Amino acid sequence: MMKNLGINMIINPELQTANEIMNILNYPEAISVESFAKGNVEMIEIYVDDQSSLVGTKLSSFYEKFQVQVLICAIQRGEQVIIPDGNFVIM
Repeated sequence: MMKNLGINMIINPELQTANEIMNILNYPEAISVESFAKGNVEMIEIYVDDQSSLVGTKLSSFYEKFQVQVLICAIQRGEQVIIPDGNFVIM
């Protein structure tokens, strides 16, 4: 159908809606979820407040504390964007 109509991409609104609902259920604390590499990589934006269990966690001990493998690639504090290393502590 795509070839006959000369279309590069067709969007299935039902599938997109189902994917958005799945992201909300999988990551209820997320502000936004973006999928890459055909869904194999997800970038998740979250807000960490004072009551979060993440507060005080050093990135090098993240897996030990939560048993989840993540790569935290950027942190925003106010207007400042930080590229963290393993010694970075979440506040």
